[in-house]
Amino acid sequence: MRPDLSVIVPVYNVENELMRCVNSLRKQTLFNMEIILVDDGSTDSSGNICDRLAEEDDRVQVFHKQNEGQGIARNCGIELAKGKYIAFVDSDDYIEEETYKCVILQMEAHSADIASFGYTQEDKAGNSVYQSKIRERVYCSGEVKNEFVLHFFGDDPEDDDMRGVSACMSVYRSDIIREQNIRFPSERKVLSEDTLFNLEYCRFVNVAITCEKIFYHYCINNDSFSKGYLKERLDKAANFTEILSDYARKYGIEELAVTRIRMVLWISLLDAIKQEVRKEGLSHYFKLREGIIEICNRSYVIKLVKELNVEGFNKKQKLFYFGVKYRQYFLLILLAYVRNKQGLQNKVVLIK
Repeated sequence: MRPDLSVIVPVYNVENELMRCVNSLRKQTLFNMEIILVDDGSTDSSGNICDRLAEEDDRVQVFHKQNEGQGIARNCGIELAKGKYIAFVDSDDYIEEETYKCVILQMEAHSADIASFGYTQEDKAGNSVYQSKIRERVYCSGEVKNEFVLHFFGDDPEDDDMRGVSACMSVYRSDIIREQNIRFPSERKVLSEDTLFNLEYCRFVNVAITCEKIFYHYCINNDSFSKGYLKERLDKAANFTEILSDYARKYGIEELAVTRIRMVLWISLLDAIKQEVRKEGLSHYFKLREGIIEICNRSYVIKLVKELNVEGFNKKQKLFYFGVKYRQYFLLILLAYVRNKQGLQNKVVLIK
């Protein structure tokens, strides 16, 4: 019998979190499903754990491959998937037991092509540090491109409704994915492979639904922030906003999406400044100042500052904006130092 759902889980060096993730899938109240574990060349015991899980549960299948990244691993899972619907879960996260039964029942009731649902961000201790504020709704025809799809273009500073929803917080129809040959780009080449997958998929969506219930547990790995300094990431973000602008033109929603697209680059700019301060530290002030000057004088940053509407910004964001616009480098360093000290991260996650 064909599964109702295929859940695709890319696996890479998550030996301490993998059982939690897969057990949350095995306990789903939707029993007629398959769990596809794609071992992306793990060098720890993750691959062996996958094999053991497949022996214990005939709903679990494993595919071992060389390491190419999460996006390519998901694509391998898509090739193997037999379900009517497809979902994705990251192997260091987990979901509520009733998630897929509830979501698919709603999709069937509304003949929906995609469903997105609520999530919580959790720290290492399991404490919730953020919860999405998604409203229950059905989007039909023009509402899909003029309203639903907008959140994939980035945040609106005045609207927290769909902040951060990624491929893991959605369920898709497999026939659309296959017939339109929709796949994930490599996250090694683009800033957010989830966003581009969703924007391509939604071109073929007639009905979308949102579920307000918190189903997905996104577990923050604080180590990734301290180890993930990439000077070229801001350039990557600038290139990504160009891709987003192209999609906005395809959808015919340039005016609706432009503020959100600029926010993607703005958040990336703040992260770049904070990472520069974290990397160099105040003890290397002059080297640090040179790095901040170089960032603020990139052509796309100058253009962004001229075009950005700061009306929805809070006081701290406005201070950052003032520092960038008027070249107040000491202020930027001080603000970034304080933010790093507080251990705060922007809530535009998933860019995961």
